Amino acid sequence: MVDGYNLIRAVPELAGQEKRSLQDGRDYLVRELASYVARKKHAVTVVFDGPAVSHQSFAGVKTVYAPSADSYIIDHAGPGMVVVSSDVWVAEESERKGATACASDYFWHRLTLVRSGQAGTGRARTGPQRLSRAERRAINRRAALLDQL
Repeated sequence: MVDGYNLIRAVPELAGQEKRSLQDGRDYLVRELASYVARKKHAVTVVFDGPAVSHQSFAGVKTVYAPSADSYIIDHAGPGMVVVSSDVWVAEESERKGATACASDYFWHRLTLVRSGQAGTGRARTGPQRLSRAERRAINRRAALLDQL
């Protein structure tokens, strides 16, 4: 499940489309997600803030408009689901309900690798800081799940 406006505003390529108009930003994102779905065969729902709950589908991407996209995502999050959002509250509450949170910029990076045919199955890389063994294991478990994206 993708936090639509959060992803759009986290990625310069998408933000540039949104500068033209909100509709252009949404349409561009949905087309990119449809291309991703065609390659990966994952179920993808993108949620945007809108006046009332409504649903649409395009090329395998379900689009939901809800008065609060954040609340909708949290309400529908659960085990086995990946929630794409860089909103800390959305990520934490979704993980509390058993979902795996993925930062918007990381998901976009994975999507662009899939789009270019370069997606691999490598494990998460740590930065220059030294992590504990438990932290490294947790990162690698999450990376293994996110590598399936």
